[in-house]
Amino acid sequence: MSDTPKNSVGAKADFVAETGPERLDLFLARATARSRSFLKEQIEVGGVTVNEIVVTKASFLLKAGDRVIATWAAPDPKPLKAVAYQLEILYEDEDMLVLNKPQGVITHPGAGFSGPTLVNYLMHHLQHHSAYADDFKETDRPGIVHRLDRGTSGVLCVAKNRPALEKLSAQFKDRKVTKIYEAMVWGKIAPTGKFRDSIGRDPKDRKKMSSRATHSRDALTEWKTLEQFAHFSHVRLFPKTGRTHQIRVHLSEGKHPIVADSTYGGKRQTKHLPLTDAVKTFLDKVEFTFLHAAELHLAQPSTGQALSFKAKAPAVFDEFLALLHNP
Repeated sequence: MSDTPKNSVGAKADFVAETGPERLDLFLARATARSRSFLKEQIEVGGVTVNEIVVTKASFLLKAGDRVIATWAAPDPKPLKAVAYQLEILYEDEDMLVLNKPQGVITHPGAGFSGPTLVNYLMHHLQHHSAYADDFKETDRPGIVHRLDRGTSGVLCVAKNRPALEKLSAQFKDRKVTKIYEAMVWGKIAPTGKFRDSIGRDPKDRKKMSSRATHSRDALTEWKTLEQFAHFSHVRLFPKTGRTHQIRVHLSEGKHPIVADSTYGGKRQTKHLPLTDAVKTFLDKVEFTFLHAAELHLAQPSTGQALSFKAKAPAVFDEFLALLHNP
Protein backbone atom coordinates (compact mmCIF):
# COMPACT_ATOMS: atom_id res chain seq x y z
CA MET A 1 0.00 0.00 0.00
CA SER A 2 1.13 3.54 -0.65
CA ASP A 3 1.30 6.29 1.93
CA THR A 4 -1.86 8.28 2.58
CA PRO A 5 -1.84 11.39 0.34
CA LYS A 6 -2.15 14.92 1.55
CA ASN A 7 -5.65 16.13 2.28
CA SER A 8 -6.40 18.04 -0.94
CA VAL A 9 -8.90 17.84 -3.77
CA GLY A 10 -7.51 15.81 -6.67
CA ALA A 11 -4.86 14.03 -4.59
CA LYS A 12 -4.58 10.30 -5.36
CA ALA A 13 -3.99 7.19 -3.31
CA ASP A 14 -2.86 3.97 -4.99
CA PHE A 15 -3.21 0.60 -3.21
CA VAL A 16 -3.10 -3.10 -3.91
CA ALA A 17 -5.31 -5.41 -1.87
CA GLU A 18 -3.18 -8.06 -0.18
CA THR A 19 -6.05 -10.26 1.01
CA GLY A 20 -9.72 -10.75 0.27
CA PRO A 21 -12.61 -10.76 0.03
CA GLU A 22 -13.04 -7.37 1.77
CA ARG A 23 -15.50 -4.52 1.34
CA LEU A 24 -14.10 -1.58 -0.59
CA ASP A 25 -15.03 1.01 2.05
CA LEU A 26 -13.55 -1.09 4.88
CA PHE A 27 -10.35 -1.62 2.91
CA LEU A 28 -9.94 2.10 2.25
CA ALA A 29 -10.80 2.99 5.85
CA ARG A 30 -8.04 0.68 7.07
CA ALA A 31 -5.61 1.87 4.41
CA THR A 32 -6.14 5.62 4.73
CA ALA A 33 -7.45 6.15 8.29
CA ARG A 34 -10.23 8.27 6.80
CA SER A 35 -13.83 8.00 8.00
CA ARG A 36 -16.18 5.53 6.31
CA SER A 37 -18.76 8.27 5.75
CA PHE A 38 -16.17 10.35 3.87
CA LEU A 39 -15.02 7.34 1.86
CA LYS A 40 -18.57 6.30 1.01
CA GLU A 41 -19.18 9.76 -0.45
CA GLN A 42 -15.98 9.55 -2.51
CA ILE A 43 -16.91 6.10 -3.81
CA GLU A 44 -20.47 7.11 -4.75
CA VAL A 45 -19.32 10.14 -6.78
CA GLY A 46 -16.99 7.95 -8.84
CA GLY A 47 -13.72 8.81 -7.19
CA VAL A 48 -12.52 5.22 -6.79
CA THR A 49 -11.46 2.67 -9.41
CA VAL A 50 -10.73 -1.04 -9.02
CA ASN A 51 -8.46 -2.44 -11.74
CA GLU A 52 -9.10 0.80 -13.71
CA ILE A 53 -12.90 0.40 -13.58
CA VAL A 54 -14.98 2.94 -11.64
CA VAL A 55 -16.80 1.36 -8.70
CA THR A 56 -19.60 3.31 -7.02
CA LYS A 57 -20.71 0.81 -4.38
CA ALA A 58 -19.02 0.92 -0.98
CA SER A 59 -19.95 -2.74 -0.47
CA PHE A 60 -17.99 -3.91 -3.54
CA LEU A 61 -15.87 -6.92 -2.54
CA LEU A 62 -12.17 -6.76 -3.30
CA LYS A 63 -10.03 -9.84 -3.86
CA ALA A 64 -6.30 -10.26 -3.36
CA GLY A 65 -4.32 -8.48 -6.03
CA ASP A 66 -6.96 -5.88 -6.93
CA ARG A 67 -5.52 -2.42 -7.57
CA VAL A 68 -7.48 0.41 -5.97
CA ILE A 69 -6.95 4.04 -6.95
CA ALA A 70 -8.81 6.78 -5.08
CA THR A 71 -8.95 10.37 -6.31
CA TRP A 72 -10.34 12.60 -3.58
CA ALA A 73 -13.15 14.83 -4.85
CA ALA A 74 -13.25 16.75 -1.57
CA PRO A 75 -11.04 17.29 1.47
CA ASP A 76 -11.61 15.42 4.70
CA PRO A 77 -14.01 17.08 7.13
CA LYS A 78 -12.43 19.73 9.35
CA PRO A 79 -11.24 18.54 12.78
CA LEU A 80 -14.12 18.44 15.22
CA LYS A 81 -14.10 20.75 18.23
CA ALA A 82 -15.49 20.04 21.67
CA VAL A 83 -18.28 22.45 22.62
CA ALA A 84 -19.71 22.77 26.13
CA TYR A 85 -23.43 21.99 26.39
CA GLN A 86 -25.71 20.66 29.12
CA LEU A 87 -26.82 17.27 27.79
CA GLU A 88 -29.79 15.47 29.32
CA ILE A 89 -28.19 12.07 29.98
CA LEU A 90 -30.67 9.26 30.62
CA TYR A 91 -28.08 6.50 31.09
CA GLU A 92 -24.32 5.99 30.86
CA ASP A 93 -21.84 3.15 31.36
CA GLU A 94 -18.39 2.31 29.97
CA ASP A 95 -19.79 1.26 26.58
CA MET A 96 -22.59 3.67 25.82
CA LEU A 97 -24.66 6.63 26.82
CA VAL A 98 -28.29 7.42 26.13
CA LEU A 99 -29.60 10.97 26.04
CA ASN A 100 -32.71 12.99 25.30
CA LYS A 101 -31.81 15.02 22.21
CA PRO A 102 -33.45 18.45 22.16
CA GLN A 103 -35.32 19.81 19.16
CA GLY A 104 -33.11 21.96 16.96
CA VAL A 105 -29.88 20.04 17.57
CA ILE A 106 -28.32 18.35 14.52
CA THR A 107 -26.93 14.90 15.30
CA HIS A 108 -23.67 15.09 13.34
CA PRO A 109 -21.85 17.41 10.88
CA GLY A 110 -23.12 17.53 7.33
CA ALA A 111 -23.30 19.65 4.22
CA GLY A 112 -24.95 23.05 4.57
CA PHE A 113 -24.48 23.47 8.33
CA SER A 114 -21.39 24.91 10.01
CA GLY A 115 -22.59 25.28 13.60
CA PRO A 116 -22.08 22.92 16.55
CA THR A 117 -23.83 19.55 16.49
CA LEU A 118 -24.53 16.85 19.03
CA VAL A 119 -21.15 15.35 18.13
CA ASN A 120 -19.39 18.51 19.32
CA TYR A 121 -21.30 18.36 22.61
CA LEU A 122 -20.44 14.67 23.03
CA MET A 123 -16.77 15.36 22.49
CA HIS A 124 -16.86 17.81 25.38
CA HIS A 125 -18.84 15.47 27.63
CA LEU A 126 -16.50 12.55 26.85
CA GLN A 127 -13.24 14.51 26.65
CA HIS A 128 -11.68 12.42 29.44
CA HIS A 129 -12.92 9.09 28.12
CA SER A 130 -9.79 7.74 26.40
CA ALA A 131 -11.48 4.95 24.44
CA TYR A 132 -13.91 7.40 22.83
CA ALA A 133 -11.11 9.74 21.81
CA ASP A 134 -8.83 6.96 20.51
CA ASP A 135 -11.39 4.78 18.72
CA PHE A 136 -13.14 7.60 16.88
CA LYS A 137 -10.37 10.12 16.20
CA GLU A 138 -10.60 9.65 12.42
CA THR A 139 -14.36 9.98 11.95
CA ASP A 140 -16.78 12.89 11.72
CA ARG A 141 -19.52 10.85 13.42
CA PRO A 142 -17.79 9.53 16.56
CA GLY A 143 -19.92 6.94 18.31
CA ILE A 144 -23.11 7.77 16.44
CA VAL A 145 -25.21 4.60 16.26
CA HIS A 146 -28.36 6.16 14.80
CA ARG A 147 -29.59 9.68 14.18
CA LEU A 148 -32.62 11.85 14.75
CA ASP A 149 -33.57 14.70 12.42
CA ARG A 150 -32.84 18.23 13.58
CA GLY A 151 -36.43 18.94 14.55
CA THR A 152 -36.98 15.56 16.20
CA SER A 153 -36.34 15.24 19.92
CA GLY A 154 -35.97 12.16 22.08
CA VAL A 155 -34.01 9.06 23.00
CA LEU A 156 -30.71 8.64 21.16
CA CYS A 157 -27.97 6.07 21.84
CA VAL A 158 -24.23 6.77 21.46
CA ALA A 159 -21.36 4.26 21.60
CA LYS A 160 -18.26 5.15 23.65
CA ASN A 161 -15.88 2.68 21.96
CA ARG A 162 -15.67 0.90 18.61
CA PRO A 163 -16.65 -2.62 19.77
CA ALA A 164 -19.79 -1.15 21.34
CA LEU A 165 -20.54 0.79 18.16
CA GLU A 166 -20.30 -2.35 16.04
CA LYS A 167 -22.57 -4.37 18.35
CA LEU A 168 -25.15 -1.63 18.76
CA SER A 169 -25.18 -0.94 15.01
CA ALA A 170 -25.75 -4.64 14.38
CA GLN A 171 -28.81 -4.56 16.66
CA PHE A 172 -30.31 -1.74 14.62
CA LYS A 173 -29.43 -3.44 11.32
CA ASP A 174 -30.91 -6.76 12.43
CA ARG A 175 -34.08 -5.02 13.70
CA LYS A 176 -33.56 -6.13 17.28
CA VAL A 177 -34.16 -2.62 18.62
CA THR A 178 -37.64 -1.39 19.52
CA LYS A 179 -38.35 2.28 18.81
CA ILE A 180 -41.51 4.14 19.79
CA TYR A 181 -42.30 7.68 18.67
CA GLU A 182 -44.94 10.26 19.52
CA ALA A 183 -46.35 12.79 17.07
CA MET A 184 -49.06 15.35 16.47
CA VAL A 185 -50.52 14.98 12.97
CA TRP A 186 -53.06 16.80 10.83
CA GLY A 187 -56.55 15.33 10.53
CA LYS A 188 -58.39 12.47 12.19
CA ILE A 189 -56.32 9.36 11.59
CA ALA A 190 -57.73 5.85 12.12
CA PRO A 191 -57.38 4.32 15.63
CA THR A 192 -54.69 1.86 14.45
CA GLY A 193 -53.02 0.92 11.21
CA LYS A 194 -49.86 0.21 9.21
CA PHE A 195 -47.96 2.02 6.48
CA ARG A 196 -46.13 -0.40 4.16
CA ASP A 197 -44.91 1.77 1.26
CA SER A 198 -41.25 1.30 0.37
CA ILE A 199 -39.08 4.42 0.60
CA GLY A 200 -36.19 5.81 -1.39
CA ARG A 201 -34.73 9.09 -2.64
CA ASP A 202 -37.38 11.35 -4.19
CA PRO A 203 -36.71 11.50 -7.98
CA LYS A 204 -37.71 15.20 -8.13
CA ASP A 205 -36.06 16.45 -4.94
CA ARG A 206 -32.86 14.76 -3.77
CA LYS A 207 -33.23 16.26 -0.28
CA LYS A 208 -36.47 14.37 0.30
CA MET A 209 -37.52 10.74 0.52
CA SER A 210 -40.54 9.24 -1.21
CA SER A 211 -42.40 6.04 -2.05
CA ARG A 212 -42.15 7.10 -5.70
CA ALA A 213 -38.40 6.46 -5.81
CA THR A 214 -36.94 4.28 -8.56
CA HIS A 215 -34.74 2.50 -6.06
CA SER A 216 -36.63 2.04 -2.81
CA ARG A 217 -36.37 -0.21 0.24
CA ASP A 218 -39.11 -1.87 2.25
CA ALA A 219 -40.47 0.21 5.10
CA LEU A 220 -43.08 -0.55 7.75
CA THR A 221 -44.58 1.82 10.32
CA GLU A 222 -47.42 0.91 12.67
CA TRP A 223 -49.44 3.45 14.63
CA LYS A 224 -51.93 3.78 17.44
CA THR A 225 -54.04 6.89 17.98
CA LEU A 226 -53.93 8.26 21.53
CA GLU A 227 -56.42 11.09 21.06
CA GLN A 228 -58.36 12.79 18.28
CA PHE A 229 -59.38 16.42 17.89
CA ALA A 230 -61.34 18.29 15.22
CA HIS A 231 -58.31 18.84 12.98
CA PHE A 232 -55.48 16.93 14.68
CA SER A 233 -54.55 13.55 16.13
CA HIS A 234 -52.06 12.61 18.82
CA VAL A 235 -50.41 9.31 17.85
CA ARG A 236 -47.79 6.78 18.90
CA LEU A 237 -45.73 5.25 16.13
CA PHE A 238 -43.81 1.99 15.93
CA PRO A 239 -41.30 1.96 13.04
CA LYS A 240 -40.28 -1.61 12.26
CA THR A 241 -37.62 -0.51 9.78
CA GLY A 242 -35.22 2.42 9.89
CA ARG A 243 -35.39 4.27 6.58
CA THR A 244 -34.44 7.93 6.37
CA HIS A 245 -37.46 10.16 7.15
CA GLN A 246 -39.60 7.01 7.29
CA ILE A 247 -42.25 8.20 9.75
CA ARG A 248 -42.48 11.64 8.17
CA VAL A 249 -42.91 10.23 4.66
CA HIS A 250 -45.43 7.57 5.65
CA LEU A 251 -47.64 10.04 7.52
CA SER A 252 -47.39 12.65 4.78
CA GLU A 253 -48.24 10.25 1.98
CA GLY A 254 -51.00 8.83 4.17
CA LYS A 255 -52.60 12.31 4.14
CA HIS A 256 -51.74 12.99 7.81
CA PRO A 257 -48.48 14.99 7.75
CA ILE A 258 -46.82 15.77 11.05
CA VAL A 259 -47.71 19.22 12.38
CA ALA A 260 -45.05 21.83 11.52
CA ASP A 261 -43.15 19.51 9.14
CA SER A 262 -42.51 22.00 6.34
CA THR A 263 -40.61 19.45 4.23
CA TYR A 264 -43.46 16.96 4.03
CA GLY A 265 -46.57 19.13 3.97
CA GLY A 266 -47.09 19.69 7.68
CA LYS A 267 -46.78 23.50 7.56
CA ARG A 268 -50.33 24.07 6.38
CA GLN A 269 -51.87 27.48 5.75
CA THR A 270 -53.81 27.81 8.99
CA LYS A 271 -55.70 30.92 7.86
CA HIS A 272 -57.84 28.76 5.57
CA LEU A 273 -58.85 26.32 8.35
CA PRO A 274 -61.53 26.78 11.04
CA LEU A 275 -59.03 26.91 13.89
CA THR A 276 -59.19 29.13 16.94
CA ASP A 277 -57.05 32.27 16.93
CA ALA A 278 -55.04 30.82 19.82
CA VAL A 279 -54.19 27.67 17.86
CA LYS A 280 -53.33 29.65 14.72
CA THR A 281 -51.06 31.99 16.67
CA PHE A 282 -49.38 29.07 18.40
CA LEU A 283 -48.70 27.18 15.15
CA ASP A 284 -47.35 30.30 13.45
CA LYS A 285 -44.64 30.44 16.13
CA VAL A 286 -43.77 26.72 16.17
CA GLU A 287 -40.29 26.15 14.77
CA PHE A 288 -39.81 22.38 14.81
CA THR A 289 -41.71 19.26 13.79
CA PHE A 290 -44.00 17.62 16.34
CA LEU A 291 -42.11 14.30 16.31
CA HIS A 292 -40.50 12.82 19.42
CA ALA A 293 -38.55 9.57 19.95
CA ALA A 294 -40.29 8.55 23.17
CA GLU A 295 -38.82 5.11 23.87
CA LEU A 296 -35.86 2.92 22.93
CA HIS A 297 -35.39 -0.73 23.91
CA LEU A 298 -32.12 -2.54 23.17
CA ALA A 299 -29.41 -4.78 24.67
CA GLN A 300 -26.30 -3.56 26.48
CA PRO A 301 -23.50 -4.31 23.94
CA SER A 302 -21.13 -6.11 26.34
CA THR A 303 -23.48 -7.96 28.68
CA GLY A 304 -26.57 -8.40 26.51
CA GLN A 305 -28.76 -7.08 29.34
CA ALA A 306 -32.11 -5.74 28.13
CA LEU A 307 -32.32 -1.97 28.63
CA SER A 308 -35.29 0.36 28.21
CA PHE A 309 -35.27 4.13 28.02
CA LYS A 310 -38.01 6.76 27.96
CA ALA A 311 -37.85 10.51 27.38
CA LYS A 312 -40.61 13.02 28.00
CA ALA A 313 -41.69 15.02 24.96
CA PRO A 314 -40.76 18.74 24.81
CA ALA A 315 -43.01 21.22 26.59
CA VAL A 316 -44.36 22.39 23.23
CA PHE A 317 -46.31 19.11 22.98
CA ASP A 318 -48.09 19.73 26.29
CA GLU A 319 -48.73 23.34 25.40
CA PHE A 320 -50.32 22.40 22.08
CA LEU A 321 -52.43 19.64 23.66
CA ALA A 322 -53.64 22.08 26.32
CA LEU A 323 -54.82 24.45 23.58
CA LEU A 324 -56.68 21.64 21.83
CA HIS A 325 -58.33 20.52 25.06
CA ASN A 326 -59.41 24.06 25.87
CA PRO A 327 -60.21 25.75 22.54
